[in-house]
Amino acid sequence: MFDSLVKNAIDFMKVSLRELESRPKYSLINFCSAVEIFFKARLMAEHWSLVVTKPETAKLSEFQEGKSKSVTLDHAITRLENIAGEKFSKSAKETFAVLREHRNKLVHLFHGEYVNTANQQAINLIVSEQCRAWLHLHKLLTSQWKQHFVNFSNQISELDKLIHKRRKFLNEKFKSLAPKLKALRAKDVRIVTCSACGFSASYQTEDTPPIKECLCMVCDTYYRYLYMPCPNCRIDQVYAGDGDIECADCGKSITIDDIIEKFTPIEFQQPLNKPLEDLLAYCHYCDHINPSVVELSNEWVCLACLEPHYEPGWCSWCNTFTTGDLDGSGYYGCPHCEGSNARNRDD
Repeated sequence: MFDSLVKNAIDFMKVSLRELESRPKYSLINFCSAVEIFFKARLMAEHWSLVVTKPETAKLSEFQEGKSKSVTLDHAITRLENIAGEKFSKSAKETFAVLREHRNKLVHLFHGEYVNTANQQAINLIVSEQCRAWLHLHKLLTSQWKQHFVNFSNQISELDKLIHKRRKFLNEKFKSLAPKLKALRAKDVRIVTCSACGFSASYQTEDTPPIKECLCMVCDTYYRYLYMPCPNCRIDQVYAGDGDIECADCGKSITIDDIIEKFTPIEFQQPLNKPLEDLLAYCHYCDHINPSVVELSNEWVCLACLEPHYEPGWCSWCNTFTTGDLDGSGYYGCPHCEGSNARNRDD
Protein backbone atom coordinates (compact mmCIF):
# COMPACT_ATOMS: atom_id res chain seq x y z
CA MET A 1 0.00 0.00 0.00
CA PHE A 2 2.90 2.34 0.77
CA ASP A 3 4.50 1.72 -2.61
CA SER A 4 1.18 2.29 -4.36
CA LEU A 5 0.75 5.65 -2.64
CA VAL A 6 4.25 6.81 -3.56
CA LYS A 7 3.84 5.72 -7.19
CA ASN A 8 0.53 7.63 -7.29
CA ALA A 9 2.21 10.76 -5.91
CA ILE A 10 4.99 10.51 -8.50
CA ASP A 11 2.42 10.08 -11.27
CA PHE A 12 0.46 13.17 -10.17
CA MET A 13 3.70 15.15 -10.05
CA LYS A 14 4.71 14.13 -13.58
CA VAL A 15 1.27 14.99 -14.95
CA SER A 16 1.45 18.35 -13.18
CA LEU A 17 4.76 19.22 -14.81
CA ARG A 18 3.55 18.18 -18.27
CA GLU A 19 0.45 20.39 -17.97
CA LEU A 20 2.18 23.53 -16.74
CA GLU A 21 2.11 25.39 -20.03
CA SER A 22 -1.04 23.95 -21.65
CA ARG A 23 -3.28 23.67 -18.56
CA PRO A 24 -1.65 25.60 -15.70
CA LYS A 25 -4.73 25.40 -13.47
CA TYR A 26 -4.62 21.62 -13.51
CA SER A 27 -0.87 21.68 -13.13
CA LEU A 28 -1.25 23.39 -9.76
CA ILE A 29 -4.13 21.11 -8.67
CA ASN A 30 -2.19 17.96 -9.55
CA PHE A 31 1.01 19.29 -7.96
CA CYS A 32 -0.80 19.95 -4.69
CA SER A 33 -2.37 16.47 -4.85
CA ALA A 34 1.09 14.96 -5.29
CA VAL A 35 2.42 16.80 -2.22
CA GLU A 36 -0.58 15.64 -0.18
CA ILE A 37 -0.14 12.01 -1.25
CA PHE A 38 3.56 12.06 -0.35
CA PHE A 39 2.55 13.18 3.16
CA LYS A 40 -0.06 10.42 3.33
CA ALA A 41 2.61 7.91 2.31
CA ARG A 42 4.76 9.10 5.23
CA LEU A 43 1.75 8.57 7.52
CA MET A 44 1.31 5.12 5.99
CA ALA A 45 4.87 4.31 7.05
CA GLU A 46 3.65 4.71 10.65
CA HIS A 47 0.32 2.89 10.21
CA TRP A 48 -2.30 2.76 7.47
CA SER A 49 -5.10 3.87 9.83
CA LEU A 50 -3.43 7.28 10.31
CA VAL A 51 -4.27 8.11 6.69
CA VAL A 52 -7.99 7.79 7.49
CA THR A 53 -9.88 10.81 8.85
CA LYS A 54 -11.17 8.81 11.85
CA PRO A 55 -8.63 6.08 12.70
CA GLU A 56 -10.85 4.76 15.50
CA THR A 57 -13.50 3.65 12.98
CA ALA A 58 -11.12 2.67 10.18
CA LYS A 59 -11.61 -0.70 8.45
CA LEU A 60 -8.73 -2.21 6.50
CA SER A 61 -11.05 -3.74 3.88
CA GLU A 62 -12.66 -0.36 3.14
CA PHE A 63 -9.26 1.33 3.06
CA GLN A 64 -7.90 -1.19 0.57
CA GLU A 65 -10.95 -0.64 -1.64
CA GLY A 66 -10.43 3.14 -1.55
CA LYS A 67 -13.69 3.80 0.29
CA SER A 68 -12.22 5.51 3.35
CA LYS A 69 -12.09 9.29 3.68
CA SER A 70 -8.46 10.36 3.99
CA VAL A 71 -6.87 13.26 5.85
CA THR A 72 -6.10 16.65 4.39
CA LEU A 73 -2.57 17.97 4.05
CA ASP A 74 -3.06 20.07 7.20
CA HIS A 75 -4.18 17.07 9.21
CA ALA A 76 -1.36 14.94 7.83
CA ILE A 77 1.21 17.50 9.01
CA THR A 78 -0.43 17.71 12.46
CA ARG A 79 -0.53 13.92 12.86
CA LEU A 80 3.08 13.53 11.81
CA GLU A 81 4.09 16.14 14.39
CA ASN A 82 1.95 14.74 17.22
CA ILE A 83 2.26 11.01 16.58
CA ALA A 84 5.48 10.45 14.64
CA GLY A 85 7.43 13.26 16.33
CA GLU A 86 8.21 14.88 12.98
CA LYS A 87 9.30 18.52 12.89
CA PHE A 88 8.51 20.93 10.07
CA SER A 89 9.94 24.41 9.77
CA LYS A 90 7.65 27.42 9.88
CA SER A 91 8.72 28.24 6.33
CA ALA A 92 7.78 24.77 5.05
CA LYS A 93 4.34 24.83 6.65
CA GLU A 94 3.63 28.32 5.34
CA THR A 95 4.72 27.29 1.84
CA PHE A 96 2.48 24.22 1.80
CA ALA A 97 -0.41 26.32 3.18
CA VAL A 98 -0.10 28.86 0.35
CA LEU A 99 -0.09 26.03 -2.20
CA ARG A 100 -3.14 24.41 -0.60
CA GLU A 101 -5.11 27.68 -0.44
CA HIS A 102 -4.39 28.39 -4.10
CA ARG A 103 -5.57 24.87 -5.02
CA ASN A 104 -8.75 25.27 -2.95
CA LYS A 105 -9.67 28.47 -4.78
CA LEU A 106 -9.40 26.66 -8.08
CA VAL A 107 -11.29 23.54 -6.98
CA HIS A 108 -14.04 24.90 -4.71
CA LEU A 109 -14.54 28.45 -6.01
CA PHE A 110 -12.74 30.09 -8.90
CA HIS A 111 -9.69 32.20 -9.54
CA GLY A 112 -10.10 35.31 -11.67
CA GLU A 113 -6.83 34.81 -13.53
CA TYR A 114 -7.98 31.41 -14.82
CA VAL A 115 -11.49 32.31 -16.00
CA ASN A 116 -10.13 32.52 -19.53
CA THR A 117 -6.69 31.43 -20.71
CA ALA A 118 -4.17 31.83 -17.93
CA ASN A 119 -1.75 34.70 -18.52
CA GLN A 120 2.00 34.63 -18.04
CA GLN A 121 1.70 36.20 -14.61
CA ALA A 122 -0.49 33.32 -13.43
CA ILE A 123 1.98 30.78 -14.81
CA ASN A 124 4.85 32.59 -13.07
CA LEU A 125 2.95 32.40 -9.79
CA ILE A 126 2.37 28.66 -10.21
CA VAL A 127 6.01 27.96 -11.06
CA SER A 128 7.15 30.03 -8.06
CA GLU A 129 4.84 28.14 -5.70
CA GLN A 130 5.94 24.81 -7.12
CA CYS A 131 9.63 25.71 -6.76
CA ARG A 132 9.17 26.75 -3.13
CA ALA A 133 7.07 23.68 -2.27
CA TRP A 134 9.46 21.28 -4.03
CA LEU A 135 12.43 22.80 -2.18
CA HIS A 136 10.87 21.70 1.13
CA LEU A 137 9.35 18.43 -0.11
CA HIS A 138 12.58 17.32 -1.79
CA LYS A 139 14.48 17.99 1.43
CA LEU A 140 11.98 15.82 3.33
CA LEU A 141 12.08 12.98 0.82
CA THR A 142 15.88 12.86 0.54
CA SER A 143 16.87 13.71 4.11
CA GLN A 144 14.32 13.67 6.93
CA TRP A 145 12.25 10.87 5.34
CA LYS A 146 15.09 9.21 3.45
CA GLN A 147 14.75 5.87 5.21
CA HIS A 148 11.14 5.56 4.09
CA PHE A 149 11.58 6.69 0.47
CA VAL A 150 15.04 5.31 -0.30
CA ASN A 151 13.62 2.76 -2.77
CA PHE A 152 12.24 5.64 -4.84
CA SER A 153 15.41 7.75 -4.88
CA ASN A 154 15.84 7.41 -8.66
CA GLN A 155 12.27 8.54 -9.38
CA ILE A 156 12.62 11.45 -6.93
CA SER A 157 15.86 12.48 -8.64
CA GLU A 158 14.04 12.37 -11.99
CA LEU A 159 11.29 14.63 -10.63
CA ASP A 160 13.94 17.06 -9.40
CA LYS A 161 15.41 17.30 -12.90
CA LEU A 162 11.95 17.82 -14.45
CA ILE A 163 11.17 20.65 -12.04
CA HIS A 164 14.51 22.28 -12.82
CA LYS A 165 13.56 22.30 -16.50
CA ARG A 166 10.22 23.98 -15.76
CA ARG A 167 12.00 26.92 -14.15
CA LYS A 168 12.59 28.29 -17.66
CA PHE A 169 9.11 29.83 -17.40
CA LEU A 170 10.58 32.34 -14.93
CA ASN A 171 13.25 33.54 -17.37
CA GLU A 172 11.30 36.62 -18.42
CA LYS A 173 10.66 37.64 -14.84
CA PHE A 174 14.37 37.24 -14.08
CA LYS A 175 15.28 39.42 -17.09
CA SER A 176 12.84 42.12 -15.96
CA LEU A 177 14.66 42.31 -12.61
CA ALA A 178 17.98 43.23 -14.20
CA PRO A 179 17.79 46.97 -13.27
CA LYS A 180 16.92 46.19 -9.63
CA LEU A 181 19.66 43.59 -9.34
CA LYS A 182 22.17 46.01 -10.89
CA ALA A 183 21.17 48.71 -8.39
CA LEU A 184 21.56 46.30 -5.46
CA ARG A 185 25.02 45.23 -6.63
CA ALA A 186 25.99 48.90 -6.96
CA LYS A 187 25.21 49.21 -3.25
CA ASP A 188 27.49 46.21 -2.56
CA VAL A 189 24.52 43.95 -1.79
CA ARG A 190 25.61 40.38 -2.43
CA ILE A 191 23.35 38.48 -4.83
CA VAL A 192 23.37 34.67 -4.61
CA THR A 193 21.72 31.81 -6.48
CA CYS A 194 18.31 30.82 -5.10
CA SER A 195 18.07 27.23 -3.86
CA ALA A 196 14.47 26.97 -5.10
CA CYS A 197 14.37 28.48 -8.61
CA GLY A 198 18.07 28.47 -9.50
CA PHE A 199 18.26 32.13 -10.53
CA SER A 200 20.91 34.51 -9.19
CA ALA A 201 18.33 36.84 -7.72
CA SER A 202 18.44 36.30 -3.95
CA TYR A 203 19.55 39.28 -1.93
CA GLN A 204 20.63 39.34 1.67
CA THR A 205 18.04 40.70 4.11
CA GLU A 206 19.79 39.90 7.40
CA ASP A 207 23.38 39.16 8.35
CA THR A 208 24.10 37.71 11.77
CA PRO A 209 27.42 35.94 11.09
CA PRO A 210 27.79 33.27 10.00
CA ILE A 211 24.04 32.90 9.22
CA LYS A 212 22.66 35.01 6.39
CA GLU A 213 19.01 35.42 5.40
CA CYS A 214 17.94 35.83 1.79
CA LEU A 215 14.83 36.59 -0.23
CA CYS A 216 14.58 35.64 -3.90
CA MET A 217 13.15 38.35 -6.14
CA VAL A 218 12.07 35.77 -8.74
CA CYS A 219 10.18 33.14 -6.73
CA ASP A 220 9.85 34.88 -3.32
CA THR A 221 11.62 32.06 -1.51
CA TYR A 222 13.04 33.01 1.89
CA TYR A 223 15.86 30.90 3.25
CA ARG A 224 18.88 30.92 5.55
CA TYR A 225 22.37 29.99 4.47
CA LEU A 226 26.03 30.29 5.34
CA TYR A 227 29.27 30.16 3.41
CA MET A 228 31.31 27.03 3.99
CA PRO A 229 34.91 27.15 2.72
CA CYS A 230 35.77 23.96 0.88
CA PRO A 231 38.35 21.99 2.94
CA ASN A 232 40.19 21.23 -0.31
CA CYS A 233 40.23 24.38 -2.47
CA ARG A 234 39.10 26.88 0.22
CA ILE A 235 36.53 28.50 -2.10
CA ASP A 236 33.29 29.43 -0.33
CA GLN A 237 30.25 27.25 -1.03
CA VAL A 238 26.65 28.14 -0.18
CA TYR A 239 25.16 25.81 2.42
CA ALA A 240 21.40 26.11 3.01
CA GLY A 241 20.88 23.37 5.58
CA ASP A 242 20.08 20.74 2.99
CA GLY A 243 22.48 17.93 3.85
CA ASP A 244 25.94 17.09 2.55
CA ILE A 245 27.05 19.26 -0.38
CA GLU A 246 29.59 18.97 -3.16
CA CYS A 247 32.06 21.74 -3.88
CA ALA A 248 31.03 23.40 -7.15
CA ASP A 249 34.68 24.13 -7.94
CA CYS A 250 36.68 21.01 -7.14
CA GLY A 251 33.94 18.44 -6.53
CA LYS A 252 35.01 17.53 -2.99
CA SER A 253 32.22 16.26 -0.74
CA ILE A 254 31.52 18.52 2.25
CA THR A 255 29.63 16.75 5.02
CA ILE A 256 27.45 18.19 7.76
CA ASP A 257 30.09 17.14 10.26
CA ASP A 258 32.68 19.19 8.32
CA ILE A 259 30.40 22.21 8.71
CA ILE A 260 29.84 21.59 12.42
CA GLU A 261 33.58 21.22 12.98
CA LYS A 262 34.25 24.47 11.13
CA PHE A 263 31.66 26.54 12.97
CA THR A 264 32.17 25.49 16.57
CA PRO A 265 32.22 28.06 19.39
CA ILE A 266 36.02 27.91 19.28
CA GLU A 267 35.95 29.07 15.68
CA PHE A 268 34.10 32.21 16.76
CA GLN A 269 36.41 32.73 19.73
CA GLN A 270 33.63 32.65 22.27
CA PRO A 271 34.85 32.58 25.87
CA LEU A 272 34.94 28.94 26.90
CA ASN A 273 33.94 29.44 30.53
CA LYS A 274 32.15 26.09 30.49
CA PRO A 275 32.89 22.69 28.91
CA LEU A 276 32.63 22.44 25.13
CA GLU A 277 29.93 19.74 25.45
CA ASP A 278 27.74 22.37 27.14
CA LEU A 279 28.08 24.62 24.08
CA LEU A 280 27.02 22.01 21.53
CA ALA A 281 23.45 20.73 21.86
CA TYR A 282 21.43 18.10 20.02
CA CYS A 283 18.82 19.35 17.55
CA HIS A 284 15.33 17.94 18.16
CA TYR A 285 14.20 19.20 14.75
CA CYS A 286 16.52 17.34 12.36
CA ASP A 287 17.79 14.75 14.89
CA HIS A 288 21.34 14.95 13.59
CA ILE A 289 23.30 12.09 15.10
CA ASN A 290 25.87 14.42 16.72
CA PRO A 291 25.41 17.67 18.70
CA SER A 292 24.92 20.38 16.09
CA VAL A 293 23.27 23.36 17.83
CA VAL A 294 25.56 26.23 18.81
CA GLU A 295 25.14 29.82 19.95
CA LEU A 296 26.23 32.24 17.26
CA SER A 297 25.72 36.00 17.53
CA ASN A 298 23.22 35.60 20.38
CA GLU A 299 21.17 33.04 18.45
CA TRP A 300 21.08 29.29 18.95
CA VAL A 301 21.12 27.61 15.55
CA CYS A 302 21.54 24.06 14.27
CA LEU A 303 24.44 23.87 11.85
CA ALA A 304 22.97 20.74 10.27
CA CYS A 305 19.60 22.20 9.23
CA LEU A 306 20.08 25.95 10.04
CA GLU A 307 16.88 26.06 12.10
CA PRO A 308 16.92 28.67 14.89
CA HIS A 309 16.13 27.47 18.42
CA TYR A 310 15.33 28.74 21.85
CA GLU A 311 18.19 28.24 24.30
CA PRO A 312 18.76 24.49 24.83
CA GLY A 313 18.66 22.85 28.24
CA TRP A 314 19.52 19.64 30.04
CA CYS A 315 17.09 16.76 30.28
CA SER A 316 16.22 16.10 33.91
CA TRP A 317 16.34 12.34 33.31
CA CYS A 318 19.26 11.58 30.96
CA ASN A 319 21.11 14.91 31.33
CA THR A 320 21.39 15.38 27.56
CA PHE A 321 21.98 18.95 26.39
CA THR A 322 19.28 19.37 23.75
CA THR A 323 16.70 21.65 22.18
CA GLY A 324 12.98 21.00 22.40
CA ASP A 325 10.37 21.07 25.15
CA LEU A 326 12.05 19.92 28.36
CA ASP A 327 9.20 20.71 30.76
CA GLY A 328 8.59 17.57 32.77
CA SER A 329 11.53 15.84 31.09
CA GLY A 330 12.30 13.94 34.31
CA TYR A 331 9.03 12.02 33.84
CA TYR A 332 8.24 12.29 30.13
CA GLY A 333 11.82 12.35 28.88
CA CYS A 334 13.34 14.32 26.00
CA PRO A 335 14.04 13.64 22.33
CA HIS A 336 16.74 11.20 23.49
CA CYS A 337 15.03 9.30 26.27
CA GLU A 338 11.61 8.30 27.57
CA GLY A 339 12.11 9.53 31.13
CA SER A 340 11.14 7.76 34.33
CA ASN A 341 7.72 7.06 32.83
CA ALA A 342 9.26 4.33 30.67
CA ARG A 343 10.71 2.56 33.70
CA ASN A 344 7.35 2.77 35.47
CA ARG A 345 5.67 1.12 32.50
CA ASP A 346 8.27 -1.67 32.48
CA ASP A 347 7.70 -2.24 36.18
